[in-house]
Amino acid sequence: MRPLTRDDAAWFRTATITIYGLGLMGASLAMALRNAGMGNLIQAIDEDPRAIEKGLAQQVIDAGTTKPDELLPRSDLVILAVPVGAICHILETMGKNMPPGTIVTDMGSTKIEIVRRMNRLPRHISAIGGHPMCGREINGIAAARADLFQGKRYFLTPTERTTPKILAVMQFLISRIGATPVITDPQTHDAMTALTSHAPYLLSVALNSAVTEKSGSPTASPVPFISSGFLDTTRIAGSDVSMMLDILSTNKTNVLKAVDKVLENLVQLRRWLELEQMMELKDFLSTQRENRRGREASIPRQPE
Repeated sequence: MRPLTRDDAAWFRTATITIYGLGLMGASLAMALRNAGMGNLIQAIDEDPRAIEKGLAQQVIDAGTTKPDELLPRSDLVILAVPVGAICHILETMGKNMPPGTIVTDMGSTKIEIVRRMNRLPRHISAIGGHPMCGREINGIAAARADLFQGKRYFLTPTERTTPKILAVMQFLISRIGATPVITDPQTHDAMTALTSHAPYLLSVALNSAVTEKSGSPTASPVPFISSGFLDTTRIAGSDVSMMLDILSTNKTNVLKAVDKVLENLVQLRRWLELEQMMELKDFLSTQRENRRGREASIPRQPE
């Protein structure tokens, strides 16, 4: 792996960084970059002028616009922080009016489709896929926080447009905002996140839908008796639907495999319970309890 040079570090101090999308992830990144002293100028593009106004008022950004062509040609680093579908669309149309050496990366939750489009960018543009493993179920600049990336893993998926220098520069950026860079290929990334992030969303929605207030008798509704465990398990059912549909549609094959795996386990659990095979059930539950405890100790908690 190519080490970061003094020139690379100096580049960051003079760079103009453009964040395309000033919602939760983009605004949080702008805050984290500012706190880390990264970038000479941090600017943003967002289709909602209110987001730009808030970003400027809160000094999250130095400049902003709703018109991409105003800022993209004057950017050293462009970070796409919009939903996956929008990232794919932007990548299909950007690049021609951007100067040689511009770096393009993203924060999208799936990588195969995004990297495929990055590979088609004009050859004077450098590009690398990215995905920080963090977030909140609420969106918008109002939900942003500078410590969102602290202690989290941040995937990097190199493309045909990724040079050793670009990889080193992005690893440096990620470490400065408190995250840990993890380098992998798009296929491995999407397979892993289908099981650890995308399928859990569908399971959360399914459990949430099982508890409704549509009952013949008001006293029969389970809603007033929902436990904290139910709320914890269904928290991500409150995620933005449009964003999740983008994720599911661009990672469909992997998500279906992950859901099938979980369904197999549910069927087995149901069979043991139905047949009163309590020793088998106990062994499985005990094993997963220990697995969960060990896993929890190694994963930082998400800020509230």
